[in-house]
Amino acid sequence: MNTNFFTGSCGNCNSNIISIIVPGRNPETVVNEGNGMVSTIVQNPQTVSNVVVAANGEVFTGDSGAGVYFSFFPYQSWEFLGVLTNLRRSDMFTTGWPFLEGISSIPSVKIIVLIEPANVLLQKLETKPPIDFNKEIARKIALNLFRFIESYNNNNNNNSSNQIPLNLPQYILDRWISRFDEKYKLDPYFYMKTN
Repeated sequence: MNTNFFTGSCGNCNSNIISIIVPGRNPETVVNEGNGMVSTIVQNPQTVSNVVVAANGEVFTGDSGAGVYFSFFPYQSWEFLGVLTNLRRSDMFTTGWPFLEGISSIPSVKIIVLIEPANVLLQKLETKPPIDFNKEIARKIALNLFRFIESYNNNNNNNSSNQIPLNLPQYILDRWISRFDEKYKLDPYFYMKTN
């Protein structure tokens, strides 16, 4: 496995081999850390919903790829974000960082791209697949509606004169949220369709 591809045959062109981009910003400056790893530090992670990571060219051997990881300041523990391979040399990773509690007090996040054997990367994808943040957002919307309707059931005794009583059995609400999850599995954007 070639763990030195960042310097490769083109001399000192490591910043051209891996690109890390936060949409809406200039490309990040990528630093070659050695041992098959490059990194960058991104400021204000609370404003970063997505990160694009790209390998420019066929830079991996057949039995390797790159793991993409991140760590919030002071960069002590690493979280898996995703994988690049020669078959999928670029990807946009949804971070979910803006939704994290306390994120506004974190000044930066370090992103690393690390060459790893394909079997190690495959195991990471199987044991810790990237979070589907689109599903999480859709589910929050569904739960918000669920709680809103549920509140009418809970407030029937405290009903004011301008509220219409709503008596829905709890199983209907439970079934509705369950159907939402089933529909999402079939079509992640079903909630965008109005008919």
